[in-house]
Amino acid sequence: MMRLDYMICNNCNYRETCKYVYKDLYFSWENECYIQHVNECLKEWNNIHLEYLGSLSRILGIRREEVDMVIRMSMLLHDVGKLTKLYQRKIREKVQLEGFKHEVLGSAYTFKLLNELKLNDEIPYVAGWAVLLHHEALRRNLKPEQLIIPMNNP
Repeated sequence: MMRLDYMICNNCNYRETCKYVYKDLYFSWENECYIQHVNECLKEWNNIHLEYLGSLSRILGIRREEVDMVIRMSMLLHDVGKLTKLYQRKIREKVQLEGFKHEVLGSAYTFKLLNELKLNDEIPYVAGWAVLLHHEALRRNLKPEQLIIPMNNP
């Protein structure tokens, strides 16, 4: 009889059966599994999306439903770089990773996926930059106006 080793996240009860990556859960941060983190992001978007869909639709030039899809896809992919063995080692062993930025991988995946959808030429850049910079204000203590990137410079 084959035995499955289940790892259970104490925070969200997510069950992990994969035994190929450290026989453990994928963590977004200490004591928070990746799936829990993404679900929390989506939950927050669900709480505020009606406030922002109209404005974002006008600014981006796409329908409200498309804005919602772009935001949700960006949220799903924004921390995908945390699923790498390197990042998981950082979390588990508390090692410093010089030069490794998980958001670079998330930005690349977000850009690629949204570029393939062909909503408009700017959407992949806007979402890709948003994912790339989602920790930048925290790292540099930047003000919102310092994060503005001209749309005509892809």
